[in-house]
Amino acid sequence: MLRSSRLFTALALLVAAAWGCAKKGPVPPAEIKDIVPVTVDEDGFHPNRIPAQVGRAITLVFTRKVEKTCADTVVIPSENIREALPLNQPKMVIFMPSHVGDVHFACPMNMVTGEIAVQAAPGSADDDSAPKKPRPRAKLPMAAPAAAAPPAMPQGMPAAMPQGMPQQIPQGQMPALPR
Repeated sequence: MLRSSRLFTALALLVAAAWGCAKKGPVPPAEIKDIVPVTVDEDGFHPNRIPAQVGRAITLVFTRKVEKTCADTVVIPSENIREALPLNQPKMVIFMPSHVGDVHFACPMNMVTGEIAVQAAPGSADDDSAPKKPRPRAKLPMAAPAAAAPPAMPQGMPAAMPQGMPQQIPQGQMPALPR
């Protein structure tokens, strides 16, 4: 009996872990919010994973609910954002995600963390759900031209070195510089 209850508990934990992992991935555009309240308490940021969209401004409204936490400041390194979070006062942080991927935010010691999951705008080149058009193949030349002319000298450059100056300095010999 004890063995079957342990097996059941282990199975329940695996199902719960799989359920938590399944939350990652694209979110329908209708579920992406422009203003997201984020609570800071003794357990960290809530929510700690926030969906966003490239090119669409997002406003995170942080409210710190506990005195003793290292998350008295929020840092978003990739966006060069660092904002103090006063106790029980909402603090707005606004930015425009510029690329697809996760944007990390944390306390200054990186012990309390969260992510902004930035996804492509529907129909954009980065959108995986948009139908792909085949790319035209580039036509490469079959052979190089028989006699290519040397590149022209830029305007104002002499065609040859001035008289009296060697064209090449023998290796290991450095000419004396005038004083």
